[in-house]
Amino acid sequence: MAPRKSRKKVSAAREYKLRLPPALSERIANDASAQGKPQSRIIIEDLEAIPYLRSVGIFDTLIKDMDYTLSRYSARVILSDITDDFLQTVREAVEAYKKENTAELRKRVDKISFLIRDLEQLKSGKPHKRPGG
Repeated sequence: MAPRKSRKKVSAAREYKLRLPPALSERIANDASAQGKPQSRIIIEDLEAIPYLRSVGIFDTLIKDMDYTLSRYSARVILSDITDDFLQTVREAVEAYKKENTAELRKRVDKISFLIRDLEQLKSGKPHKRPGG
């Protein structure tokens, strides 16, 4: 009786036959020689990195969204501050007008013109710098 042929063990790993572009195969060969690893290990590590890179891409998108949200919130806070200053200055100007205090009224009108400039800068989207902020 003839001896039985031994069957190869079937492993969970799969083999794939790939044709790689020259630049990619060159990079893999260079990485393998530089790191002292087989080329297959370099390919496996590159493939294992893909989910991580996808999560980094998603994280980058989330950061950009957060930056946009914070920018809008910051603009609203600045607008609120300017509006509060504007209303207070108008109240003071009205009081100065009622008291017929021309010097005080001129100061308030000047301040109102600066606040209007600040509001216009904010509306146009130009960078806005507040004193002390």
